[in-house]
Amino acid sequence: PLQKSPTRKVKTLPTRKADHNQFGTVLPDDVDELNCYDKHLALVHEAKNLNLNVLTYSGMALIRCLFEATVVAYLDRHGKLSDLKQFAIEERQKNGTAVVNEKNVVPDTDEMIAFLEKNPEIWGAVKQNHIRHSLRSMAAHKKLLNSALHNPWQPINKLEAFKIREDVLPILRHLI
Repeated sequence: PLQKSPTRKVKTLPTRKADHNQFGTVLPDDVDELNCYDKHLALVHEAKNLNLNVLTYSGMALIRCLFEATVVAYLDRHGKLSDLKQFAIEERQKNGTAVVNEKNVVPDTDEMIAFLEKNPEIWGAVKQNHIRHSLRSMAAHKKLLNSALHNPWQPINKLEAFKIREDVLPILRHLI
């Protein structure tokens, strides 16, 4: 009679990831790219490669650009992008800003943040409060991010850049 050979159990190694104190890039390598395409995917790749400790100002610009592109990708994926655009049009009209061609309206960062604040159900019930905190941090850091990009006299400390990254990483992870 044939004897069955004992089945060997394949031992899987434990998953090891870098914590937020161990990586210097804008995004850690473990951020899932499943829902990323084209420009958004390229931005995620750049964020995984750009060392914030070495290229602080470029990293700050990338954080802002990545946030905007990621919000658009997330809302498009969830069928809410037209809602954001309509929200932006209504906000501009409320503020007395002429909207010449509604078809070409591109929401800005403030409009994106305000839309997400007013529509917390987008995150789901479980993550709603945690993501809202990170969103508020992004709103609070926007002035410094803008200053890093547009004010030639505004120096930014690397520690401030890492603080911004830590504060917005939860929302970027969720959106990506």
